[in-house]
Amino acid sequence: MHIEGEDLKGIYYGLDFLKDVHFGKCRKVGKKVTVIGGGNTAIDAARTAVRLGAEKVTILYRRSMEEMPAEEVEVQEALE
Repeated sequence: MHIEGEDLKGIYYGLDFLKDVHFGKCRKVGKKVTVIGGGNTAIDAARTAVRLGAEKVTILYRRSMEEMPAEEVEVQEALE
């Protein structure tokens, strides 16, 4: 994305994060997690972060929630 800090430790691309969790390479996250994106991978990453102990997960997406490309059921379950 070419933004400041994107190369810092603990920054993951969504699929890499999910893969590392699946294979046990990532077992914990910080208390606050921010996910950038609005697709199914972003929703999966956010929900996984909660399961790993994140106390607050924020999803940043450039459009409205209604315009997110993620499956509606995935978004609703994530909100719950």
